[in-house]
Amino acid sequence: MKLTGLSVVATAAALFFGYAVFIFSPLNFKSLALLIAGVILFLIIFIFQALLIRNLYVQAGVCFLEMIAIITPFYKSLSLLTISAAAAVFFMLFTAGLNARRREKNTLKIDFPLMSKPTVSQAATALILFGVAIYAASLSFQDVVNFVIKSGEPILQNFTTQFMPIVPKATFAQAQNLISSKLMELPENIKKYIILGFGVTAFFTIKSLFFIINWLVAIFSSFIYKILLATKFIKVVPEETTKETISF
Repeated sequence: MKLTGLSVVATAAALFFGYAVFIFSPLNFKSLALLIAGVILFLIIFIFQALLIRNLYVQAGVCFLEMIAIITPFYKSLSLLTISAAAAVFFMLFTAGLNARRREKNTLKIDFPLMSKPTVSQAATALILFGVAIYAASLSFQDVVNFVIKSGEPILQNFTTQFMPIVPKATFAQAQNLISSKLMELPENIKKYIILGFGVTAFFTIKSLFFIINWLVAIFSSFIYKILLATKFIKVVPEETTKETISF
């Protein structure tokens, strides 16, 4: 019964994350907050899923359900990229679950924070990969050009102010338009590589900043772990005379 409940909650969290990715807009704070909440919720639940589901086939089944739940909001626009990204999520989540079980078997005494940290990192990588792949695929080359020009605008303005202080704003805007038009004339294959490079850069940038999310997940999951132990929903049981294991 507890195992079924955990599976249902994990699948629901995956659906919530998938929906948050589906409606995400970088200029909309509400959608960004929803996405962050979805990521944190899923990672917290996944920690317990990885540590409590002991059967290999059940773990694989739950990860498969999570994969289906994540891509459900995209059912009207499924593409090879979406399916490939979801398959990568399944593989990475399943691997994270296996590694969590191995760490528990190689640990004499349960140390929840220590055991959950690498599990969160691996699962977070899967979520980042899916989110970036879906978002990058939705971008046109013009979107990437506009983003790059907009991001570099303060630097360019500072440069022109220092070395060409008399350049009018109209001329500066014309220069931006000229750069944009020249970039749009690039061959299509080059444009695809630039979009790919943008996606790779976004992936590593987000991953480097993800320590904040990991920190929040660690705090919340440790708090929930203590509550579950106190309420005897889960228990730490000596498997041998010198070894502990975690279970329902």
